[in-house]
Amino acid sequence: METKLAIILCADVIGYSRIMQQDERGTLERLHQDRARIDPMILKHRGRLFNTGGDSILVEFASAVDAVKFSIDMQTELKKHQNSLRWRAGLHMGEVWISGQNLLGDAVNLAARTESLADYGGVTMTETVYALVRGKITDHEFVSRGQQEFKNVKPMEIFSVVLTGAEPNPYLNRAPKPDTVTKTVSNTELVKSIVSDQAAKNRSFSDAQALKRDGKIGPAVRILMYGVTKRNRDCLDLLITMLLQDQVPREWCPYALAVIEEYNHRVDSDQGIRIADVMIKHRKTSTALKFLKQAALVDAEAQCRYAMMIFSDSSSSDKEIKDALGDLIASARRRIVPAMLKLAEYYRGQTDAKNEFLWLYAARAEHNIEAQSLIENLNRRISKVDFQNFRTAGEALVDEIKFAYENRLH
Repeated sequence: METKLAIILCADVIGYSRIMQQDERGTLERLHQDRARIDPMILKHRGRLFNTGGDSILVEFASAVDAVKFSIDMQTELKKHQNSLRWRAGLHMGEVWISGQNLLGDAVNLAARTESLADYGGVTMTETVYALVRGKITDHEFVSRGQQEFKNVKPMEIFSVVLTGAEPNPYLNRAPKPDTVTKTVSNTELVKSIVSDQAAKNRSFSDAQALKRDGKIGPAVRILMYGVTKRNRDCLDLLITMLLQDQVPREWCPYALAVIEEYNHRVDSDQGIRIADVMIKHRKTSTALKFLKQAALVDAEAQCRYAMMIFSDSSSSDKEIKDALGDLIASARRRIVPAMLKLAEYYRGQTDAKNEFLWLYAARAEHNIEAQSLIENLNRRISKVDFQNFRTAGEALVDEIKFAYENRLH
């Protein structure tokens, strides 16, 4: 059997056996009415109902955001009707086995176990799903319900959506934390899912290209990510391009970023710069710095960008700033104007008017309009004597930079 990654939703009716004993016919009618409301919503949110146990449903989604939004909308819709039964929903993401129209495996079992801990009338998910929707569903609050025990599985943190009218589940191992939690899944856990993606295992880069052309972005991304784990340069380049162009579905971005970071400890300068761009775009500053630092060993542009990021990072140590300052000066002496402007900004913060003037003067010599404007502002703050002295030193610096540059050309 083939496997795939999927978000699995399990939902069931609370106390179904008890209310069936009380009113079997009426309960079945209410269940039929609920399913008439739920099933169209599954299609609307791009889900697929793959199994049902009468009072329960199992649904697969390709998108974690779609899955959670469906769960919320389902509970909201059912609460509008007095004759509705009370449901609870649980979600988990993982690898599943494909058996005809059915799905099997630990991911399905974990979704069912998570559902058993959901609030009555509520929605609960594992940390894997929460990591994919945090920050993307902003009209509802998420709270941690703490580490929960699962049979034959290590304890796992679960999260609930705060829904009006939901009754806390009395079987949780401990009370929820008071604050919304921002815990994320580790790279190791994310990469593990990609390495074990059997559906992508025997597919090629050409297959990914063809799927991308056909608009099947999710399957294409999965093949590319698996290819990155096998050190395929073409897969890496295309995956980076898609991330930079916002072509990777949001739910796959954490996986793509984790795979790129974990399988590219040694890259050339061009790759390092592009990977850094991806990480900056997705607000992974520390990871971007790591790749820029590596590229900076052999590339002047990377050296300049790395130094500028160190200056901008409030957590940088004194040694990092000192080293970055030396790198930035080296870049500026190679006639890299952004480095000159960054040096001027740094010395302005140090109230060192002379060095601020020198690097603005060097940038102006490269016909930079911003530098000219900044020099004019600086002139209003310094004396005429200082201006004359600074300009003399500035002309000497410009001559020195041009002389070194011309010698490098020859």
